[in-house]
Order: sequence, then C-alpha cells, then structure tokens
Amino acid sequence: MAGSYQNTTPQYPGMFLSNRPLTGPENASAATDQKGNIIFRWVDNSGLQTAHPNDKVIMITYLPAIKEIIYTLHTATRASSIALLIIDKWKGHTTENWIGFVSRDERVTCDCVYVGSVQL
Repeated sequence: MAGSYQNTTPQYPGMFLSNRPLTGPENASAATDQKGNIIFRWVDNSGLQTAHPNDKVIMITYLPAIKEIIYTLHTATRASSIALLIIDKWKGHTTENWIGFVSRDERVTCDCVYVGSVQL
C-alpha cells in the first residue's frame, strides 16, 4: 500500500499471492486478444530447481473498478508456455494480473509473479 490513512492505493507489483518453494514463472507476460480475453505467456523452465512440466498454471486477474477477482487453475501446464483466461464480458475494464504454478498434486505452490495491467 502507498499513501497515508484514508488515501491509500494498492501497489499491485509488490503483492505476494503465495510464498512457497516451487520454482516460479520466468519472463511471464499478459496481453489481450481481439475478444478482450487475457493471454498469459511464460518461458517453460521445467527441470530448473523444483519446476516440473506438469505443474499447473494459476492465472489471477483483479478488476479494481468492480472489486472482482477471477482466477483459474486447470487450463494449462508449465510446459505449454501459454494460457487463455476468458473474461470477455468485462471488456473495457483494466485488470491487474498475476501468474504462478502449483504442483500436479496441488500440494506445493510458487510465488505468483505480477505481470502488469491490461486494458480489456
């Protein structure tokens, strides 16, 4: 948070959404497609430290204007290097976005990485 009491604003890049030992995403980004959905991309770093190709991708999107969080867990794996979050019904909104991984058995997670704001 930044500012003083009653005039604070969230600092999205500094937020931690998890804090675990699984290797996190590398060179992750978020962008929109023509329909207003969010495309998440990352480098497959399977084999580095605790990263496995079958780790599940966690995509998290926050829409500050309507105070809504959207997330998904079962759309892609670390090895796929790309995933689509379908949220076209909020076209025109700005989103704050994070990506992370969870192990296949969902017991271990990584630090989620902030990938920036996207205008839908």
